[in-house]
Amino acid sequence: MKKKIAVLCAAAISLGLLASCGSTSVTENTVELKKDGTVIEYTVEDFS
Repeated sequence: MKKKIAVLCAAAISLGLLASCGSTSVTENTVELKKDGTVIEYTVEDFS
């Protein structure tokens, strides 16, 4: 019984981690405003 609970907990945690991963492809300078009031700034520069 404990093994089943441990497997279910591990599956739930890994599903949560995989589902929350997202990729952000930014090609220009961007400012993002979140619902909770946080501000995220993405700066893109050419290093060549």
